[in-house]
Amino acid sequence: MPSLHPTEAGITLALALTLAIKIAFAPQATPAAVPSQWEAPVVTFLQHQGFAVGAPLPDIDPAMLPAMKAGCSLKVTQVSPTGWHRDVLASLARPGEQVAFVFDDKVFSTQPVWKTFFDENRRRLLTYAGLHPTERPLLGVIASPGCALKELPWGEIADLG
Repeated sequence: MPSLHPTEAGITLALALTLAIKIAFAPQATPAAVPSQWEAPVVTFLQHQGFAVGAPLPDIDPAMLPAMKAGCSLKVTQVSPTGWHRDVLASLARPGEQVAFVFDDKVFSTQPVWKTFFDENRRRLLTYAGLHPTERPLLGVIASPGCALKELPWGEIADLG
Protein backbone atom coordinates (compact mmCIF):
# COMPACT_ATOMS: atom_id res chain seq x y z
CA MET A 1 0.00 0.00 0.00
CA PRO A 2 1.49 3.36 -1.00
CA SER A 3 2.27 5.76 1.81
CA LEU A 4 1.07 9.36 1.86
CA HIS A 5 3.45 12.12 0.93
CA PRO A 6 4.13 14.35 3.97
CA THR A 7 2.17 17.22 2.36
CA GLU A 8 -0.83 14.94 1.72
CA ALA A 9 -0.64 13.61 5.25
CA GLY A 10 -0.58 17.15 6.64
CA ILE A 11 -3.59 18.20 4.56
CA THR A 12 -5.52 15.06 5.58
CA LEU A 13 -4.73 15.67 9.24
CA ALA A 14 -5.72 19.35 8.98
CA LEU A 15 -9.04 18.44 7.30
CA ALA A 16 -9.82 15.84 9.95
CA LEU A 17 -8.97 18.31 12.72
CA THR A 18 -11.12 21.13 11.28
CA LEU A 19 -14.02 18.74 10.72
CA ALA A 20 -13.81 17.55 14.34
CA ILE A 21 -13.81 21.16 15.57
CA LYS A 22 -16.82 22.05 13.38
CA ILE A 23 -18.79 19.08 14.66
CA ALA A 24 -17.88 19.78 18.30
CA PHE A 25 -18.87 23.45 18.17
CA ALA A 26 -21.80 23.28 15.75
CA PRO A 27 -24.94 24.94 17.10
CA GLN A 28 -27.60 22.47 18.13
CA ALA A 29 -30.79 22.75 16.11
CA THR A 30 -33.75 23.16 18.41
CA PRO A 31 -37.32 23.39 17.20
CA ALA A 32 -38.94 26.78 17.58
CA ALA A 33 -41.46 27.17 20.38
CA VAL A 34 -43.67 29.26 18.12
CA PRO A 35 -47.19 27.82 17.86
CA SER A 36 -48.35 26.70 14.44
CA GLN A 37 -50.87 28.80 12.55
CA TRP A 38 -53.71 26.35 13.23
CA GLU A 39 -53.05 26.03 16.97
CA ALA A 40 -54.12 29.47 18.22
CA PRO A 41 -57.78 29.30 17.07
CA VAL A 42 -58.07 25.68 18.26
CA VAL A 43 -56.67 26.56 21.70
CA THR A 44 -59.06 29.53 21.99
CA PHE A 45 -62.02 27.39 20.90
CA LEU A 46 -61.21 24.60 23.35
CA GLN A 47 -60.72 27.06 26.20
CA HIS A 48 -64.12 28.66 25.41
CA GLN A 49 -65.62 25.18 25.68
CA GLY A 50 -64.16 24.73 29.18
CA PHE A 51 -61.15 22.59 28.28
CA ALA A 52 -57.76 22.98 29.90
CA VAL A 53 -55.32 22.92 26.99
CA GLY A 54 -51.77 21.69 27.46
CA ALA A 55 -48.59 22.21 25.46
CA PRO A 56 -48.25 20.25 22.21
CA LEU A 57 -47.22 16.67 22.85
CA PRO A 58 -43.50 16.14 22.12
CA ASP A 59 -42.16 13.67 19.59
CA ILE A 60 -45.48 13.08 17.83
CA ASP A 61 -46.03 13.85 14.17
CA PRO A 62 -48.40 15.51 13.51
CA ALA A 63 -48.15 17.79 16.56
CA MET A 64 -51.11 17.22 18.87
CA LEU A 65 -52.70 19.52 21.44
CA PRO A 66 -53.98 17.75 24.56
CA ALA A 67 -57.11 19.12 26.20
CA MET A 68 -59.12 17.95 29.22
CA LYS A 69 -62.29 18.71 31.05
CA ALA A 70 -64.50 16.62 33.31
CA GLY A 71 -65.07 13.24 31.72
CA CYS A 72 -63.45 14.17 28.41
CA SER A 73 -59.86 14.01 27.22
CA LEU A 74 -58.93 15.14 23.68
CA LYS A 75 -55.87 15.23 21.47
CA VAL A 76 -56.39 17.55 18.50
CA THR A 77 -54.21 18.06 15.44
CA GLN A 78 -54.38 19.46 11.95
CA VAL A 79 -54.23 16.66 9.39
CA SER A 80 -53.44 16.45 5.72
CA PRO A 81 -56.42 16.92 3.38
CA THR A 82 -55.13 14.04 1.25
CA GLY A 83 -55.45 11.50 4.07
CA TRP A 84 -51.80 10.99 5.03
CA HIS A 85 -52.50 11.17 8.75
CA ARG A 86 -55.66 9.11 9.15
CA ASP A 87 -53.80 5.84 9.77
CA VAL A 88 -51.36 7.63 12.09
CA LEU A 89 -54.26 8.83 14.25
CA ALA A 90 -55.75 5.35 14.33
CA SER A 91 -52.41 3.92 15.49
CA LEU A 92 -52.03 6.61 18.19
CA ALA A 93 -55.49 5.96 19.63
CA ARG A 94 -55.68 3.61 22.59
CA PRO A 95 -58.33 0.89 22.73
CA GLY A 96 -61.74 2.44 23.39
CA GLU A 97 -60.78 5.94 22.24
CA GLN A 98 -62.67 7.64 19.42
CA VAL A 99 -60.90 8.83 16.29
CA ALA A 100 -62.78 11.56 14.46
CA PHE A 101 -62.20 14.20 11.81
CA VAL A 102 -63.70 17.67 11.93
CA PHE A 103 -64.24 19.49 8.65
CA ASP A 104 -66.68 22.15 7.58
CA ASP A 105 -68.36 22.23 11.02
CA LYS A 106 -69.11 18.50 10.90
CA VAL A 107 -67.65 15.52 12.76
CA PHE A 108 -66.82 12.43 10.68
CA SER A 109 -65.80 9.02 11.99
CA THR A 110 -63.56 8.56 8.93
CA GLN A 111 -61.79 11.30 7.04
CA PRO A 112 -63.84 12.56 4.09
CA VAL A 113 -60.76 12.44 1.85
CA TRP A 114 -62.44 13.39 -1.42
CA LYS A 115 -64.22 16.33 0.13
CA THR A 116 -61.08 17.66 1.82
CA PHE A 117 -58.86 16.99 -1.21
CA PHE A 118 -61.15 18.90 -3.57
CA ASP A 119 -61.61 21.72 -1.07
CA GLU A 120 -57.83 22.12 -0.71
CA ASN A 121 -57.32 22.22 -4.48
CA ARG A 122 -60.23 24.63 -4.98
CA ARG A 123 -58.70 26.92 -2.38
CA ARG A 124 -55.30 26.73 -4.10
CA LEU A 125 -56.78 27.59 -7.50
CA LEU A 126 -58.63 30.58 -6.07
CA THR A 127 -55.43 31.73 -4.37
CA TYR A 128 -53.53 31.49 -7.67
CA ALA A 129 -56.28 33.60 -9.24
CA GLY A 130 -55.59 36.31 -6.67
CA LEU A 131 -58.60 35.62 -4.47
CA HIS A 132 -58.42 34.95 -0.74
CA PRO A 133 -60.78 32.10 0.09
CA THR A 134 -61.35 31.28 3.74
CA GLU A 135 -59.36 28.32 4.92
CA ARG A 136 -61.45 25.58 6.45
CA PRO A 137 -59.32 23.59 8.87
CA LEU A 138 -59.30 19.81 8.84
CA LEU A 139 -58.75 18.53 12.35
CA GLY A 140 -58.06 15.05 13.57
CA VAL A 141 -59.29 14.27 17.07
CA ILE A 142 -58.54 11.40 19.40
CA ALA A 143 -61.06 11.47 22.23
CA SER A 144 -61.83 9.47 25.34
CA PRO A 145 -65.10 7.49 25.29
CA GLY A 146 -66.90 10.10 27.45
CA CYS A 147 -66.53 12.94 24.93
CA ALA A 148 -69.56 14.06 22.93
CA LEU A 149 -67.65 15.39 19.93
CA LYS A 150 -70.73 16.03 17.80
CA GLU A 151 -72.18 18.36 20.43
CA LEU A 152 -69.24 20.81 20.32
CA PRO A 153 -69.78 23.89 18.09
CA TRP A 154 -66.78 23.22 15.83
CA GLY A 155 -67.84 25.96 13.42
CA GLU A 156 -66.60 28.56 15.90
CA ILE A 157 -62.98 27.66 15.04
CA ALA A 158 -63.34 29.16 11.55
CA ASP A 159 -64.60 32.40 13.11
CA LEU A 160 -61.53 32.57 15.38
CA GLY A 161 -58.97 31.98 12.62
